[in-house]
Amino acid sequence: MKVISLPILFAFLFILFTNLSRAEQTNQILYLKNGSVIKCNVVEFDPSKQIKIKTSDGSVYVYEASQIDKLISEHNPQQLPDINTSTIKNSYSEFGAYILTPAGFNLGFGHWNNDFGFRFSAGTTGTIVGGEVEFGWVLYDQIKTRQSINIAIAGLSAFEGSDSFFGVGPVYNLNTHGFHLETGLLVGNTTFESPVQLWLQLGYMYCFR
Repeated sequence: MKVISLPILFAFLFILFTNLSRAEQTNQILYLKNGSVIKCNVVEFDPSKQIKIKTSDGSVYVYEASQIDKLISEHNPQQLPDINTSTIKNSYSEFGAYILTPAGFNLGFGHWNNDFGFRFSAGTTGTIVGGEVEFGWVLYDQIKTRQSINIAIAGLSAFEGSDSFFGVGPVYNLNTHGFHLETGLLVGNTTFESPVQLWLQLGYMYCFR
């Protein structure tokens, strides 16, 4: 029977322990929305964009924030609170229809890029023709329950016969499960009775994420 010499044995053990020491101890568990569960260390994390992780074998992976379900501590789940990525702001576009401002029945389109965005709509009913554009900020974006809250500065132009209104003002928008509610107050130049006009929209806006 062949006996392994001590130098060869020591060399084997040295290589083994060297490789084991290189294997990193993972501290977090990353849960993805596709069902994957990854033990890792977080290298970089921007809640509004992406996460970069490193696994125990040294591999580095990057995932978009929209792919993440939650992140917890591997050794002490109470030590690291779950990161609820449902409140992460993400880019999305929207298209839909609503009534009232600016002109009775309106079609609207918007795009929101994380914190900022715009919306444009136009419509007509009877003798009224109008259009509006908004530039605003995303205050809240709940992806899992499909809710968003935005505030914006809106500009409106509306015509009815020889009368017209051109105004600007703040508006507040709530979208929950696609149902659209927006209200505000505009002040401007008008041939109508009052230079102050109430802004109100009710309808449905579908979000494309």
